[in-house]
Amino acid sequence: MTVGLEIRGGEARIAVRERGAVRAMRSVRLEALPGALREMGAARQDCFLAWGEGAFHQILTAPALGRVEQVGYLKRRALLPDDAELEELGPARIGEHAGVELLAVSLAPAQLAEILRFARSLPVQLRLATSIPLGLARVEALLPKQALATALALLFRDRATVVVVENGRVRLVREFDPALLGETGDALAQEIARTVRHFAQSQPVGRAVLAGEQELIDRSLAPLRHAIACPVKQLSEILPTAANRYAVSLGLSLGDRGPRVPNLLPPRLRFRRERRSITAAAIALALAALAAAWQSRPQALVAARSAEKKVAELEVLRRSRLEQISSAQAVERNLGWATRWRGVFDRFAESHDRWAQMAVGLANAAPPAVVFDRLEAVRRGESWTVAVDLRSADETSVRDFAGQVGGLPHVKQVIIAGLRGRAGPRIEFELDNPSPLAESALSPAGRGR
Repeated sequence: MTVGLEIRGGEARIAVRERGAVRAMRSVRLEALPGALREMGAARQDCFLAWGEGAFHQILTAPALGRVEQVGYLKRRALLPDDAELEELGPARIGEHAGVELLAVSLAPAQLAEILRFARSLPVQLRLATSIPLGLARVEALLPKQALATALALLFRDRATVVVVENGRVRLVREFDPALLGETGDALAQEIARTVRHFAQSQPVGRAVLAGEQELIDRSLAPLRHAIACPVKQLSEILPTAANRYAVSLGLSLGDRGPRVPNLLPPRLRFRRERRSITAAAIALALAALAAAWQSRPQALVAARSAEKKVAELEVLRRSRLEQISSAQAVERNLGWATRWRGVFDRFAESHDRWAQMAVGLANAAPPAVVFDRLEAVRRGESWTVAVDLRSADETSVRDFAGQVGGLPHVKQVIIAGLRGRAGPRIEFELDNPSPLAESALSPAGRGR
């Protein structure tokens, strides 16, 4: 059930429509209007208001380009608790204000305040008798561009909407009930023509386009072509690729077969739709990746085991290489020690080869942190006094080395001397002259015994 309401001075005319047919009509005084609406069973129903017009609709002219006029918007119920609440906004294109559903234009501030006070006193859900169908604006965006305005008519049995659009801006909107005009197509065509002629008084209309129910289009097409001077065409003739003939959902039906439709939705709603699309695409990609990973799970396990085996082999090879490098470094250190101090032992007349073995034994007895810097040997009777200068600053390593040397045979006493201007500590010990007939106690064979 919907209610049509006309206010003329102090009188109000009411028309109640139920399921497309007019059920009751009544005229009352303005102060008795709330009670009359309750008596007619129209309380809490949609009420379309015509203010100061002689029929149950209203012609409203949208703001002209470059001129500031007062515009009244009726917000959607989902965004505001009171559906009858009006808000004063400046002229704007479609979609610049989120949640705008119905539009009234060219209203003075005083008249807008009067409508607001009146709407709050009625027991109905008041709407201005005009709306902007976004689908018609989408159709205008698809049509070939021209300098003149385009009249778009969306025809249904319970509502007819005529919108005049110019360069993407709504210039005029009219909405009325075809059931109040009778069953003839001439009356519907005359109402559309009257709207076009009303706008043509200030600016010419380049063409008229009809969309909606095919039966109403067929009944109105021929009379409308005789009633107005501009060309009249059906939407299906202009956009033959559209599977859906209704202008409201035209932008969704074109797909890839037609031109792209500009997004004229409010920014907030547009962001919500884009966010939902991005979320759905991300979920689909994640599910596809999980399915692919589950299908390739056996191959992944085989590859993982093969990789683990390869890593183990490489670890064994690495440890073997490290051991080889360590052995080579020990051999190089021993040979370097023997070569470096060979000239010292060459001064001694006897058993210089055995002294070389002693030097190698000292090098083998030294821990890795001890580095030899200088060695001196002085003969004192049947024994030798040996002094070894070290480069190690690690006191623990030096003491360990001194302990190992002191535990060898033929070593009488080991002394750890201070720095005294040297780069490192010194170890001094006395060594009995080894018998020429026995192996050196410092050689590897002697240490083994």
